[in-house]
Amino acid sequence: MRTGAGFYKDLEQLSRELDIIFNSTQDAMFLAQVDESEFRYLRNNSSHQKLTGFSTKDIKGKTPLELLGPDLGSIMTTNYQKCIDSKAPIIYEETITFPAGTRDWLVSISPMLEGGQVKYIVGARKDITLRKKAEAEKEELLAKFQAMFDGHQAVVLLIEPISGKIVDANPAALKFFGYPKNKILQLAIEDIHLEPADKVKQMRLMALARKQKYSLCPYRLKSGEVRMTDVYTSPIIHDGRKLLFSIIFDVTDRERYKNELYLEKETLRTTLLSIGDGIITTDKKGRITAMNKVAEDISGWTLKEVEGRPFSQIFRLINEKTGIGVENLVDRVLTEGAIVGLANHTLLLTKDGKKVPIADSAAPIKDHFDRVYGVVIVFRDVTQERKYRQRITRLSQRDFLTGLSNRRFVHQEMERLKDGSDHLPMVVVMADINGLRLVNKVFGHQEGDQVLKRAAQILKNSFRRGDLVARWGGDEFLILLPRTSAESAARIARSVEEAAANSNGLITNISIALGLAVMETADQTFDQLLQKAEEDMYRHKLLMGKSHRNAILNTMLSTLYESKRQIVPT
Repeated sequence: MRTGAGFYKDLEQLSRELDIIFNSTQDAMFLAQVDESEFRYLRNNSSHQKLTGFSTKDIKGKTPLELLGPDLGSIMTTNYQKCIDSKAPIIYEETITFPAGTRDWLVSISPMLEGGQVKYIVGARKDITLRKKAEAEKEELLAKFQAMFDGHQAVVLLIEPISGKIVDANPAALKFFGYPKNKILQLAIEDIHLEPADKVKQMRLMALARKQKYSLCPYRLKSGEVRMTDVYTSPIIHDGRKLLFSIIFDVTDRERYKNELYLEKETLRTTLLSIGDGIITTDKKGRITAMNKVAEDISGWTLKEVEGRPFSQIFRLINEKTGIGVENLVDRVLTEGAIVGLANHTLLLTKDGKKVPIADSAAPIKDHFDRVYGVVIVFRDVTQERKYRQRITRLSQRDFLTGLSNRRFVHQEMERLKDGSDHLPMVVVMADINGLRLVNKVFGHQEGDQVLKRAAQILKNSFRRGDLVARWGGDEFLILLPRTSAESAARIARSVEEAAANSNGLITNISIALGLAVMETADQTFDQLLQKAEEDMYRHKLLMGKSHRNAILNTMLSTLYESKRQIVPT
């Protein structure tokens, strides 16, 4: 290492020259000296001091290991060495916890060469925490929107308001219009709308200006059939673009029969009997006059059994949660003359005593003079809808690749467990696949996915039935072991490592580093346990990582050698 007055004179000159750069930027900058692959910090600017919590006095003359400790210091040293090895600037992102707090950083490391050797490195850190958070929130919102869009049972289109181009269509829309997705996205709304193009454009502009939300529109399906629809359109901002969100309901039958319903009662009866929901009608005294086949199937009663009898005597509605009877909807509609919706969690008691969850409403039947002469109750069995929603919930709690519970579900379980103590002692296990990033680079992400799946299966098979095994993110897994001692958890952890070591059938061997933490009292938090388990896991990872990386590289070399032997003739 160069010493003496000359060195410090050169250093002072360098410091003066860097003052302008250091103090004229909002980036957190630092200067480090390189001597035989050892890095010692020399100084940092005011932005670096503020954002990291380290003063120049704190860092001056220290190595990353001395300043930051073995874990974080090793990561810093590795990144600095990459810059030295390449003799060129490197840029990367990282999330680091400094005394001033945890932040996401965009880091740039630049070498300063003298005689072909790197003598100093200059680092610049840009705080991108808010940007990363905004990006994550945006991605989450887009994902939620797409899930709701795709899962909506109504026909939904996204339309570019000026050109009328169809930007997206949900599965219900594809089924309704009869086009595959790649074909419908080549169309404009005028291509399937039967109104004149200028009128359709005017409707779009009115919707864009929020002056017209509803319109009755005729559409031509791919089959050539024309359907009348109710269209509810509102402008939205989606992925940075202003689009029109249109929900379309097929009302062809309603429009066809609307005028005829006033002319004769039998047309009304025919229409009601053809609807897919359960339909019951009463007269103005609440006595049952008609009931369609769907209503018979749901309730177990036939029209012959109930015709002329009061609705309230036959159909009992109760609240699912309280078991208390629900207010008589027919009497309320007859009194108020308005539509009354069924409350959530309403059950219908069938003829044989079964409880069927139902939804929808009761409405008054009025004549031309707006006089109420009966009630129509429209309802449907929502059992399958509930199962569908429950399935969606289960899917949202599962990791797509491994089939394990995902991070969201783990957080829900932690929230559920935090106020109780019957699960204590609780062991938290953090597991990490050693060398997965190297496997992805060397053998491709398809092989990396196979490693993830195999590791997930090993963990699932190694832990007990009641333990929660989840993919925490990337190459990390998290396991919650309720009512488990540290000794039992350690035995299971050893069995995981043995199972991983004995795993075969993949190009590379699997190596899993595990860390444990025990919650023995209710005053401990999961955040504390996660941190301890992660620290323990990283200690094991550091011990195991180098040998496993060497094994992966040896496998790669063997694979290349075999490939070469097959190519070169003997």
